Amino acid sequence: GQEVVPNSGCGSWLWEPQSTNLLTYSEDFSQWVTDSATTVSNSAISPSNVLNADKVIASAANTSHSIYVIPSVVSTSTYTFSLYAKADEYERLYIRQGTGLLPSAAVYELNGNGSVLETYGSPQGTSITNVGNGWYRITLTNTTNASAANFAPNIMGIPNSGYTASEDNVIFLGDGTSGVYIWGAMLEQNS
Repeated sequence: GQEVVPNSGCGSWLWEPQSTNLLTYSEDFSQWVTDSATTVSNSAISPSNVLNADKVIASAANTSHSIYVIPSVVSTSTYTFSLYAKADEYERLYIRQGTGLLPSAAVYELNGNGSVLETYGSPQGTSITNVGNGWYRITLTNTTNASAANFAPNIMGIPNSGYTASEDNVIFLGDGTSGVYIWGAMLEQNS
């Protein structure tokens, strides 16, 4: 007999969970809030083979040098932030999720096979995957707090040694030219 396949009437079936990017400026980091950092648009060829990756540069000050965005999220829900990053003068990337209660952070090594060097707090997941041409896909997964729903990703390139993940930001003296390349940020609510 011939197998009858049900028809939804709407085209093809979707077998993987649908996801929505909750970040409005996922490829234009000049629209993110800067914390003593500069973003230079279209500074490198991204994993999409287009000149559309941005560079985040630490200012010549002894402070935190992150960029961040505050997306709309709900409490006690799990989210995954992902980003493509490539070393330039700095070979490490620091990402902190959230502020206030129960933030989590990780430091990623952007060379060789890539590695998660250290975490702070209790992120539910971190990963780094070499995707070629010096680029790495980085993820950080965590659940928002019940009383303060916040998953604001803070991103900064940091010097290659001497700095660790901490609850607040990594503080160091930048030089106004050194940084890392980033592209393709995404924040998804996990199903």
